[in-house]
Amino acid sequence: MRKIFSDKFCPFCELINKNIITLGPYPSSPTIKIQKPKIVFQTPNLIVTPDIAPIVPFHLLAITRMHEVSFLSYFNTPEFNLLKNWVIDYIYKKTTLHPLIFEHGGCSSIDYSSACIQHAHIHFVPMNHETKIEILKKIAHELNVSVGKENVKNSNYLMINAIEDNYLFWPDQKNLHQFFRFIISEHFHEVQRHSWQKCLTNEQIEKSMYWYSLVTVDQ
Repeated sequence: MRKIFSDKFCPFCELINKNIITLGPYPSSPTIKIQKPKIVFQTPNLIVTPDIAPIVPFHLLAITRMHEVSFLSYFNTPEFNLLKNWVIDYIYKKTTLHPLIFEHGGCSSIDYSSACIQHAHIHFVPMNHETKIEILKKIAHELNVSVGKENVKNSNYLMINAIEDNYLFWPDQKNLHQFFRFIISEHFHEVQRHSWQKCLTNEQIEKSMYWYSLVTVDQ
């Protein structure tokens, strides 16, 4: 699976260091440039920003400030728990829903992971409890039995978190590119949004930018 972005040109590093995001051009899509992208919450090592290619409204991302390849060292730390609780509260206030949380995590000893952007980021996608259960069933059917965190320390991995602090991990040996996005977008009948690049096409860009605009920085 090819890299889409690496640290040689990373939109998330650009966001953090230059306060701008540049994406594209792609087939049927112009270059997208967002000046002063929104940062809705931050800690010393992490930030939260709206996904520029959301699957549903109020789809948020957590990103590491440094160019790291995964969130593995952050799970269940006080800093990550603070951020996670803030995001859960924010999404609930805006939607009365709770997020499904997922990551395509990388490993520093492996050249690339199934994440499009090789800079650690986690997705928070709002949905109701019944939808979470249905999506978890589909994921379990595709990936079989999950493993513990310690079993993915030296590999690329897939992570999902649907219930409190219960993190599920699978080694990502096949580099399942945009795997979670595909399952979630299919469930919401938003198949065109299974690829974030397709969310920026001429047919989808208006919806993407409108949903992006809904996320406000609360004082």
